Amino acid sequence: MLEKVNFFLFLNLLTITTCLLDYSHENGEVLKIGLGQLKSVVTHLPFRPDYPGFFKIKNNKVVNDNLGEIISGSKIIESNFTIKLNKNEYCKVLDTINITEQNTERTKWLINHDYFNMFYLDKLPSARGFFDSVTKESYTIYQGGIPLGFNEEDNNNDMEEYNIYNHFTFKVSLHEVISNTGSKRYEIVGFTTYPASIQQDENNLGCSKYDIKSSDGNDNYNAIIPNYEFSHLPQIIEPNKNITFTYDVIFERSNLTLISRWDNYLHLSSEIHWFGLINSNLIILIFTLLIIFIFCRAIKKDIDLYNVRVTGDDFIDEYGWKQVCNDTFRKPIHSMFLSAFIGNGIQLFSMIFLSLLISIIGILRPESRGNLLTLMIFMFVLMGTLAGYSGARIYKSFKGINWLKNALLTALLYPSIIYTIFIIINFCFIFEGSEPIKFGDLLSLLVLWLFCSTPLVLVGAFFGNIKKSIKIPCRINTCPTIIPPKPWYLRIKYLVWITGLIPFAAIFIEFIYVMASLWRDQIYYLFGFLWIALNVLIIVSSEVSIIVVYLCLCKGDYNWWWKSFFIGGSSVIYIMAYSIYYFFYLNITRFSTMCIYFGAMMIFSSIIFLICGSLSTLFTYAFLIKIYSMIKID
Repeated sequence: MLEKVNFFLFLNLLTITTCLLDYSHENGEVLKIGLGQLKSVVTHLPFRPDYPGFFKIKNNKVVNDNLGEIISGSKIIESNFTIKLNKNEYCKVLDTINITEQNTERTKWLINHDYFNMFYLDKLPSARGFFDSVTKESYTIYQGGIPLGFNEEDNNNDMEEYNIYNHFTFKVSLHEVISNTGSKRYEIVGFTTYPASIQQDENNLGCSKYDIKSSDGNDNYNAIIPNYEFSHLPQIIEPNKNITFTYDVIFERSNLTLISRWDNYLHLSSEIHWFGLINSNLIILIFTLLIIFIFCRAIKKDIDLYNVRVTGDDFIDEYGWKQVCNDTFRKPIHSMFLSAFIGNGIQLFSMIFLSLLISIIGILRPESRGNLLTLMIFMFVLMGTLAGYSGARIYKSFKGINWLKNALLTALLYPSIIYTIFIIINFCFIFEGSEPIKFGDLLSLLVLWLFCSTPLVLVGAFFGNIKKSIKIPCRINTCPTIIPPKPWYLRIKYLVWITGLIPFAAIFIEFIYVMASLWRDQIYYLFGFLWIALNVLIIVSSEVSIIVVYLCLCKGDYNWWWKSFFIGGSSVIYIMAYSIYYFFYLNITRFSTMCIYFGAMMIFSSIIFLICGSLSTLFTYAFLIKIYSMIKID
């Protein structure tokens, strides 16, 4: 089983290099249009494309699936829509389907909950074309897929009629290139679908009544672009009634190149992104200036004063952060859990940081939809060594001796929580009759975790344990010093609300786009902005943590370890608060969908919490070692 999983992961990693593949095609080459899962931004429950009984899939062939596509539910299944490159075809019959009573109710439910199809050609998702009956002009929307149909009120019967889109006009844009052999080849740089509902059957095709010839005898493309429902009766969904599905294929030349074919899909508001980036950098600049001109100057003044008072004749009792120098590096409570969480945070940060960096370089293409998630899984497994090493180093600085137990806690505790939530979400899919992740794929993830990631964590912990312990500049007293009462504003229950707002404000704009990508099914590929936002979040969280810990030490509170961890990750409070607000914005009513939403947001929030909390703690640790090493201590 382990060999099979390792081979499976190896094959998935090979798909990451899809940017090296040739996406050009020969004239007359037969291509298949792929079908993605039926999706909805209302229920967030995916279904197979043949769930309502349409689009019969004969061989159930999946197009180049990888581990990321399986987990995210983004598989593409080869359909019976067949096209020949550069050959225009009109009113081509796909199939005639008899809609059963069960499928009729399914289809009505899907239409009521705004489900849409996802068509793919050469891994390019279809945009949706519209035709304005007033201006006689067509326009295109690149998000949202192709709806199954629509419903409208029947004034005569005082009831709703459900109409199915049963005719599709596929407009394919081609860019001509010359191959190395000198022959002409074509790249698919645009794919648009114009859906229509036409009342027709096999013997009387409504789409054939449209005149597609212009006065000069050539194909008149603009004649078939308008939605057919403007001149035909729509196809009503009724039980035990045959519905004929047809489609047109139109090819046109385009100057757009292959490398630019995603520009329309990824064209989000760059002005807003740049505003968010400038806003984030201004926050970093303000905090950095605060630390340099105020904070660092205050520390330098303290250090000069402490050193003079220790060596001078007018020695005075210590005060400020020096008075707790013999307790600052004392082992915190639950030190094994803290070191394990820090190891997990380093592992998650390395995973996301490197994956986004590889995406920015351009190795991953947008059409390789599941490759980013595949890469992140691979990085998580590989970074297990770093998790074990960093966790063991921190644990050893606490004078811990049971390094193996600490390593197992690092390898098993947090991943088991995430895996459990993932299983619960999958059961919600099963309960709703949606398409869950198969048991074999879940088992593959389990094997990757237990037999690949866990051994690497143990290896990293072994090397971290044999390395010399981190040298601290102060000795630790046997008996801890009594901590004086703190001001209310330095209590943790108030601090997390104050300190969490600043990092969240720095990433708020980018976080909105991430939420839209997760829950509004919008394509997100601006990983450069996301990578910058991640670094901004960590920098601001660490700076806030350092400032607060310094203030607490000045008041005699040396229990800073867990405080630094929670303050660093306190932005998660506002992330979850915004998630609750966004939940009501989505108008989710199904209990299973609620479980899916909050389960996914818990996973997302826990990742941010561990990353920011771990790095803030480590930066604060390094800061304290630095300032205490600069003063003279008896």
